[in-house]
Amino acid sequence: MSDENETTDRTGGEKPQLFAIKRDGGGYGLSRRSFIQAAGAIAAATGMESDVYAANSPAGNKMLILKDGIANLPRAHIDTVWSVAFSPDGKFLASGGKDKTIKLWSIPEGKLQATLEKHGNEVNSVAFSPDGGLLASGSDDNTIKLWALPEGKLQATLEGHSRPVRSTAFSPDGKFLASGGNDDTIRLWSLPEGKLQATMDGHKQAVNSVAFSPNGKLLASGGNDNISKLSSLPDGRTQATLNNGHSAVVNSVAFNPDGGLLASGSNDKTIKLWSLSEGELQTTLNGHSSNVRSIAFSSDGGFLASGSDDKTIKLWSLPEGKLEVTLEEHRDNVYSAAFSPNGKLLASGDRMGYIILWELEGDKRRWILFDPKILSEQTKLTGYDERGSVGASVCTCNTVWLPAGAALPAGATCVCNTIVVGTVKPGGKSKREMTQIKTGRVCTCDKICTCDTVCTCNTVSRPSSRGRSIGGGHYWRPS
Repeated sequence: MSDENETTDRTGGEKPQLFAIKRDGGGYGLSRRSFIQAAGAIAAATGMESDVYAANSPAGNKMLILKDGIANLPRAHIDTVWSVAFSPDGKFLASGGKDKTIKLWSIPEGKLQATLEKHGNEVNSVAFSPDGGLLASGSDDNTIKLWALPEGKLQATLEGHSRPVRSTAFSPDGKFLASGGNDDTIRLWSLPEGKLQATMDGHKQAVNSVAFSPNGKLLASGGNDNISKLSSLPDGRTQATLNNGHSAVVNSVAFNPDGGLLASGSNDKTIKLWSLSEGELQTTLNGHSSNVRSIAFSSDGGFLASGSDDKTIKLWSLPEGKLEVTLEEHRDNVYSAAFSPNGKLLASGDRMGYIILWELEGDKRRWILFDPKILSEQTKLTGYDERGSVGASVCTCNTVWLPAGAALPAGATCVCNTIVVGTVKPGGKSKREMTQIKTGRVCTCDKICTCDTVCTCNTVSRPSSRGRSIGGGHYWRPS
């Protein structure tokens, strides 16, 4: 690549191009350089030379977090992830978000299988039926929807709540679905017809979480009235009110696998473990510095995970309630957490739209899931169009370099990091503000990038057919 004008390699194939800025008269020109020159100069200027991310499979939509966290990486949802849930066989993960969608991801590949978009408002809760044949979703549109799996076809819409639905849960035998809402009620629906069986009015404020006991005889609930309740089934009568524990909103409740413990997470920054055999508070887990939004037991009951507004997930060993580890990769509030059925993975979703898969055994790697559509949106060039003159940023992707001694998983491919080499300043009398282009965005390539090649996803906008800017604006043009 010593000849700047050479565009083919010795085999006759097209050689990938990299561009670097040079000042050229009144505008900016882009001169071709060798890969080493361009990548080295631009990476050094932006401080991104050590950023390393990798995708696990050409068929997957997940990236390995190796060094600097999830900042600026593509997201699973374009906004808050309110809920995540694994299918009973562990082959799928469902996520529901503020963007009104439910997404189905294959596990462990992390491939986005489907995006379900029938809700008219935020999706607050997702839950799989015990046989994995149905997915329930609760939304701010006041409805619950039932989706047939694996195709994701809408099977039924359950209407009855007068305000947003905050939580959904299937009974262990799959014959009932419970839902809790901002209308201060819990509703019990019979399946598969979706008929309303009972309405429970035990809470005085919004019901944030519902959970069935493993034997299906009890339903736990937690709400904005600071209490957790136990109701008997199928009559729905209140059996116990746990109102002497939390001093703030209860966001999440969960039974351990043998049904002997109920855990509750609250805005008072604590998790409380209640002994159901004794009907008493067994212990209080302190450690979070902000609201506890989500709790989940591992399938063997040996661990409890808690997600918090302090941007962390904590893993507590049971029965003693000892804090074992704090997971700190999220950059914003963690609203949802769920263990895989085999206990080897933990999924978590946050306020920014990220989903992280944490490996709890082996290499204990961390992955993010991403929607290719959102990644495409993130890489759209920002510019302006004024009387035929186009301005835009230029993305330059460089080869991904792994740290010394690091190795990609079998079958891995690389994902290119965007290096932004400039901004566009609209000219003329409009006096529009300079368009700021942030560094660190992720560029999507039109083909798989391997670690021994230069990525060919460079994008260069061209000026108008006249080949010049109008009104004094700067433009980009390849030299």
